[in-house]
Amino acid sequence: MFRTKLSRREREILETIYRLGECTANQIVSALDEDLANATVRTQLRSLERKGAVKHRTERRTFIYRPAVARKSAAASALRKVLEVFFGGSVEDALATHLADPKTKLSPGAIVWYRMVPPTLWLTSEWIFVVSGLNCREMEMI
Repeated sequence: MFRTKLSRREREILETIYRLGECTANQIVSALDEDLANATVRTQLRSLERKGAVKHRTERRTFIYRPAVARKSAAASALRKVLEVFFGGSVEDALATHLADPKTKLSPGAIVWYRMVPPTLWLTSEWIFVVSGLNCREMEMI
C-alpha cells in the first residue's frame, strides 16, 4: 500500500485528512489535538506525499490534500498485515483473541450471530450482520 512505514505523527495527520476529506495544511493544524507549527505539518505532508499516502491539487496557490488510498482499502491492507504478522494469517486466531479480550463489547445481536454462523463465513459477505448490528429477526428475514 504505502511505500514505507508511517511515523506516529504522519498517521495522526493522515487520520485527520481521512476525517476532514479534502483539506489544507491550515485546516489540518486546526484539527489536530497537538499545537503544531504550520511548517511542521507541511513537512509531514510532503513526506506523506512521497510515501504515496496523500495527494494534492493546487487551488489559487493553496495545496488541497486528500488521501491517496480510500480508507476501506487502507484498513483492509492494514488488517491483512496485522493478521500475517501477529496471527500467521489466521482470522480465527485473531477473532478468538479479540473475543477473549475483556474490553471487547458485543451487542446481543452480534453474540447470537457468532453462535449461528460458522467461522469460515466470518469474513465473507455474512460479515455485514455484525457490522450493521442487525438483530436476530432481521437476520432471519435475509
